Amino acid sequence: GVQFDSPETWAASNMHARHVVIDRSFPSVGGPHSQGFFVNNIDGWSIDSCAVDSAGCRPTDASWPGSGCTIYNHGVYAHQSSKNGKVRRSFFSRCSATAIQARGGSDDVTENVCIGNPLGITTGLQFLPMVLFSTSKACVPFVRSAPFSP
Repeated sequence: GVQFDSPETWAASNMHARHVVIDRSFPSVGGPHSQGFFVNNIDGWSIDSCAVDSAGCRPTDASWPGSGCTIYNHGVYAHQSSKNGKVRRSFFSRCSATAIQARGGSDDVTENVCIGNPLGITTGLQFLPMVLFSTSKACVPFVRSAPFSP
C-alpha cells in the first residue's frame, strides 16, 4: 500500500496521490495490518482518481496459509490525527473491512465507487452502513457483500 505518515512531533502537510492503482495489498504471514492507503498525522491530504482492489485479504490457496482478512484492513485508513483530507472519484473493491475509513471527521469523501466491501464508508464517529442516497455523493453505487441488518 501507500503510506502518508509523519511522526507525532510534527505534522506533514499537502500529501497527494492521483491515478494510483493498488492491487492485492495484503500482509505477509504474521505481518502488520495492510491498507490500500494509510494516512497518519497529515494536515491536508488527498486521494483522487485511484483504484484499490483486494486490500487486506491474502488468497486462500496452499501457498498463502490463512486468509488474513481482518477488521483492521481498509482501502483507505485515515487516522484521527489526520485532517482536511479528500477522497474523490476513486474505486474500492473487495477490501477486507471498510472501503474508506476517514477518522478525522472533517474529511471530504465524494464520488467514489465501492463494490464488494463489508462496509462502504465510515467517517469520524459516524457510521454510514449503506450510502445509496445522492445527497452525500460519498459512494455510488454501493453493493454489499453481505445482507444488511440494522
